[in-house]
Amino acid sequence: MLSFFGVSHTVLLPAFASEVLGDGSYFALIAATTGLGAMAGALRAGRVGAQVTIGRATLGMVAYGLALAAFSVSHVLWPALVAQFVLGFFYFSVMTRLQMLIQKIVDENLRGRVMSLFQVCWAGTIPFGSLAMGYAASVVGTPVTLLVSSVICVVYGLVAWWFSLRDHHEGASLGVT
Repeated sequence: MLSFFGVSHTVLLPAFASEVLGDGSYFALIAATTGLGAMAGALRAGRVGAQVTIGRATLGMVAYGLALAAFSVSHVLWPALVAQFVLGFFYFSVMTRLQMLIQKIVDENLRGRVMSLFQVCWAGTIPFGSLAMGYAASVVGTPVTLLVSSVICVVYGLVAWWFSLRDHHEGASLGVT
């Protein structure tokens, strides 16, 4: 969901820079800022001693969706850059946490296969999301498409977070944590 509805928003960044922010040359600055945020998010999530849970990953997806909403309503460069930094941060933070979690819970003899499948699902959905985003933006406009995508990310993140809490509580009542 995050790759399809979230990171696929990058296909709309050139149009957003020129149509909404008023200068297509802002695209390079937006992309660089996203990359800085991604680097910070990956480093933060991968720090030694970090607690890795599905709940934290889902809340990261909620934060990503909120940052995407902030970006979608930005009409000035600086707020857009801050939102893109946060987007990059939470995208790679969530993906790093999910990869760490998968590696932690999957048996060693299956880890390579499972991680390959995860990689295909993670990166393989982005082109399809990009096509959908491009089409939606041509129909309803770039800002509306980004806002709808942000709502999907927030709602999905909240639902996944609720399920992670429920599963944790049910496991604890059974003596399994």
